[in-house]
Amino acid sequence: MNQGITTERFQMIPLLCFVLFVIALLSGCALAPTKTATVEATTDRQSKASYQQETNNHTDPKTLVLPGIIANLETRTVTISGQVCWELSDVCDWLELLACNPNTREYESLVVTDALPSHLHLALVSIGLKPGKPQKLIREEDGWKVYPATGDRVEIELTYTDPKSGEFVRIPASEWIIGRTDKQIICSRQWVFAGSAFAEDLDGQPRYMADENGTFISLVSFGDDVISSEDGPSSANDGQTLQPNIALIPPRGTPVNIVLRPAEKVSQTAKIAK
Repeated sequence: MNQGITTERFQMIPLLCFVLFVIALLSGCALAPTKTATVEATTDRQSKASYQQETNNHTDPKTLVLPGIIANLETRTVTISGQVCWELSDVCDWLELLACNPNTREYESLVVTDALPSHLHLALVSIGLKPGKPQKLIREEDGWKVYPATGDRVEIELTYTDPKSGEFVRIPASEWIIGRTDKQIICSRQWVFAGSAFAEDLDGQPRYMADENGTFISLVSFGDDVISSEDGPSSANDGQTLQPNIALIPPRGTPVNIVLRPAEKVSQTAKIAK
């Protein structure tokens, strides 16, 4: 019996992908395609009837439907339902995640979602993206060395209905994030499909670490990130340099969809937050 946790790098091999696929099926997913890319936001894991109705609305075999996630295999997009969880607090005014699971790190995240990180992994693989590895900090002979997160690049957008104007909004996720010092939107930051990691628990059972910790989409590296910032710092020494762009973020509880697709090009433009 192991007395600790031994982390194994996640690699996308056919057998493991098949195992993940079976797990997802047993968890209630369905292969069925979508008539619309919009997923209704929900934070109620018990709403099986609602989810079943959502699944029944998708009849195109080119869509993979999982709880809170729809992957359109034809358009190569993954849509995740969630809601805004951030609000101004005297305890924390910085960010370390774009999205997390409930009862984990909502205080330093923008969006909370009930969707499982392992299901997000499966959805990204289903649209042809290849996972890499989360950032690693390794001690070598000449000191500590940071190995950046790797994996296929991902573009992330947020869509929602503005609760004040009633208008539909589509915005790059980066525009919700600014530097605490310069107040600039972090447009040059690149997202990568890092793929989290597997580890054995004390009983020797493999665990998908992002499922255990609720790490969904990270701004700084936790070492178990499904999607990570390619050039972001470690959570151990990030300096709390990022904060929400309050001018653009709707109120807490606003339903929001996170839309992911393969990145086509790298943006070099940084915008000043209004």
